[in-house]
Amino acid sequence: MTRQEKIDTIKDTLGLTDGQLKAMLAADELPGEQDKRLNQLFKDAGGELNIRQKRAEEDLEFSF
Repeated sequence: MTRQEKIDTIKDTLGLTDGQLKAMLAADELPGEQDKRLNQLFKDAGGELNIRQKRAEEDLEFSF
């Protein structure tokens, strides 16, 4: 997955604007730190997607 795809996924999943994401990444000015932060945010977004999926599955179970 490209850096831009990760950024798009993070923004969409966590509901961040460009400015919010840039501010979060700007806090890490050391080389490589922005990539570490981006990867952590991507993992967080994946965790959020898993939570949403579990809730959707639970909703389906209760609907039957």
